[in-house]
Amino acid sequence: WISWGVAPSALIGHSMGENTAACIAGVMSFEDCIGLVRLRGLLFDRVPAGGMLSVPLEPQDFAAELAELELDLAAVNGPSMSVVSGPDAKLDAFAAKMAAREIECQRIAISIAAHSRMLEGILGEFRAYLASIRLNPPQIPIISNRSGQVLTDAEATSPDYWVAHLRGTVRFADGIAFLAQEPGRVFLEVGPGRAMQAMAKANAGVAAHQVVSTLRHRDHVTDDDTYFMAALGRFWACGGTIDWDQIWGGARRQRLSLPGYAFQRKRYFIERSVSAVTETAEELA
Repeated sequence: WISWGVAPSALIGHSMGENTAACIAGVMSFEDCIGLVRLRGLLFDRVPAGGMLSVPLEPQDFAAELAELELDLAAVNGPSMSVVSGPDAKLDAFAAKMAAREIECQRIAISIAAHSRMLEGILGEFRAYLASIRLNPPQIPIISNRSGQVLTDAEATSPDYWVAHLRGTVRFADGIAFLAQEPGRVFLEVGPGRAMQAMAKANAGVAAHQVVSTLRHRDHVTDDDTYFMAALGRFWACGGTIDWDQIWGGARRQRLSLPGYAFQRKRYFIERSVSAVTETAEELA
């Protein structure tokens, strides 16, 4: 998107997506970011088995059950879109308590209790890697998962921030609410599927047409390039600026003029001839 003339005014990611945002904003190099993602995966392989549960409630509505079972609030993704993280047995017990309240929870397809106390044993190694790489102030504003506000230079360059980011709650809903304060802002989802799109649209301040997904969902039966060209069109329709010369290259395009007034609601259907109807009726008789 950037190479095609789309300059982001801010970046926001979800969990590991904020590491990507940090790379795009120049906080860490591409190579160092790849190393961080790889290390994250290796460390997660050593974490005891666990999981995550999607809960259609606000965090305060299940705080008692969370504390009782010693589970962690992994994410707040939108209004009544929370995620609980911890050992499988405790998640099952939590789901049973919610079912007793006629609240249906859904397991997330992940075998890691991300953003929970179960990560405590790997945080030291994660921090050591961050302390070994160069961290720079962001060149593009990043919205922090920790606060829902703009990531400060001090936070971006602190290994402790990124460790807390790995361990703590993802406040994605707060970040979207912060961005939605600017009217007409267009949200571009650059990962595969529609997960971030759905979370952004859940915010009352974000209109459905303001959110554009770049890559199709795996169940969406269409060509990738066709889907992406449609995304370009939707972004342009929202007022976005694109370097079309790079899209079309030397292909010849014709400009078409459309009327500058609202389309007239006139009916141009040719009615059937009355005489023809009569003749047909007589022949049948």
